[in-house]
Amino acid sequence: MALFANGRSIERMARELADARSKLEALRSKQVASAQAHGVAVTRRRVLLLFDHQVDEGKATKADREVREVEDHLSALAGAIAEQETTVAELTARLAEAKRAEVEDKAREAEAHAVALERALGNLKPVMIEFADVCRAAGAVISEPMGMGRTLTDILRHVEGDTAYYTELLRQRAKVLRQLPPAPVAPKVPQSFNT
Repeated sequence: MALFANGRSIERMARELADARSKLEALRSKQVASAQAHGVAVTRRRVLLLFDHQVDEGKATKADREVREVEDHLSALAGAIAEQETTVAELTARLAEAKRAEVEDKAREAEAHAVALERALGNLKPVMIEFADVCRAAGAVISEPMGMGRTLTDILRHVEGDTAYYTELLRQRAKVLRQLPPAPVAPKVPQSFNT
């Protein structure tokens, strides 16, 4: 049950990360648009100052104000982008840690199954040996549907072999699960525009 809840938590974190990345991309798009608007405003101001011999004070002030507003907007976007990049990095790290914890839980569970299987055989083995000895003393043979017979000692050896095999498989699975997968690489983030 804990793994199911943990899985839902990982799914929620993955959705949050996707939302944060989407918001970051939207902010970057706005930044590109604002950078273009800044270029237009600066060009308009230069044209006004260079080619209009009698510069109207109102037009010059308006052009300067437009440039400052766009620069302020760019600065605010750069701050928002930096904050969002930090959020994305934190969510990526939290998601990676949650996935690592889930893998470790699965490895512990596989190891616990191996131990439980060994204990079950340990509890069953003396009873089966005693039963096999009693049956052997009586000369009993367990027949199978195809007419082949096996003694209980053969069955006991088979159960021991299978138990050891499955226990080893469970331990190998735990070992493989514990080998940490490579950490997810955060997408490369282009540097924010600085004006």
